[in-house]
Amino acid sequence: MAAQTLGQRTMQPDLLKDLVEGKFVDALRSVAAGMTMNELHEQRADFVQKVQQVSSNDLAMNGLEL
Repeated sequence: MAAQTLGQRTMQPDLLKDLVEGKFVDALRSVAAGMTMNELHEQRADFVQKVQQVSSNDLAMNGLEL
């Protein structure tokens, strides 16, 4: 599935990195937007888990796994 959805990007590491990096940045921003600075600090494990979940869902759409 990854080869079908990503096409030539699977053969070009820089393009694949850009795609995956963007998904992680989006996940970080999305989860962080729903939390205060104190919550981010006090609930780091929860923050990490939510980011992993959002990232995994986004990556799965391209046939990738986290």
